[in-house]
Amino acid sequence: GENADADLTKALVAALQSQQVKDFIAQTYHGAVLSVVDNPTDGYDPDVDYDALAGQTLVIEATPTPHSEILNSVVVGILAEKDITLQVVDVSNYTQENPDVDSGVAYANYFQHQPYLDDQVSQEGYDVVSVGTVHTEPMGLYGSQQKDLSALGK
Repeated sequence: GENADADLTKALVAALQSQQVKDFIAQTYHGAVLSVVDNPTDGYDPDVDYDALAGQTLVIEATPTPHSEILNSVVVGILAEKDITLQVVDVSNYTQENPDVDSGVAYANYFQHQPYLDDQVSQEGYDVVSVGTVHTEPMGLYGSQQKDLSALGK
């Protein structure tokens, strides 16, 4: 949580919420992944002093597909233009990303939705907060036994 308002975080969020990422998602995943960014940036935050961030390395943990693909294909390049190195670490067990951010092993992670994060913070007491949403992965429900969704509960 302590890095939530830092310029490095703002630079990362601007890159993640860029038109370049939105276009990459649309062209690569053809509807299997959907951008949820309504007002995409040009990749940069006008309020950030990028010169002060030059030379820094940012470690972000992410699940391989599509998260790491988006980071490596687009976001790495956006930040590199400002001499910020984004080091993407692939993680696929879903249990180490939040503890690693909480302990400082990683600066950020890119893999979860808000209910999962809220549950993790509640159960484990992590000092980890969401700084933005970028995409969703639609799910389908199939079956012929139910006539409506009420059987699913909450």
